[in-house]
Amino acid sequence: MKTRRLIATGLAALTLTASAAAAQTLDMNAPARKSVTVGSELERGRQAAMHAGGTTADAVFYAGQVNRIRQFNEQQNTDTMAFQLGLAESSYIRLSIMARVTGDPNAATLATGQYRLCVAIQNVLMKGAGPCERAKHLVETQQGAAR
Repeated sequence: MKTRRLIATGLAALTLTASAAAAQTLDMNAPARKSVTVGSELERGRQAAMHAGGTTADAVFYAGQVNRIRQFNEQQNTDTMAFQLGLAESSYIRLSIMARVTGDPNAATLATGQYRLCVAIQNVLMKGAGPCERAKHLVETQQGAAR
């Protein structure tokens, strides 16, 4: 019993000493780096699409809100291809649901456009190529359709 207690105390002291040594070498004034990953950008796009338009069932209004998000991120230079994919993917799902529930042909048309945009962006991401003219064209087409 005493041996176990002695080992536990020794391990606690060793951990505390190692933590103190690491804290002494850590520069608290060093710049923090934020790393953007494909997964985090996909999730950011999905979240943006999920919150666009609130609880509206109006497909044209929702698509307009998604396009405003897309334009805002382009202006802020934060529109990565992964963000665009997450945004298009989630908006496609929501517009598809709207089309089935409400029977709105506008929702079906807009959902098809978002699906095509998803495919175009996925092709770019899989190839590892630069900006895809087809994806840009589809974005512009969707913006025109939502207006």
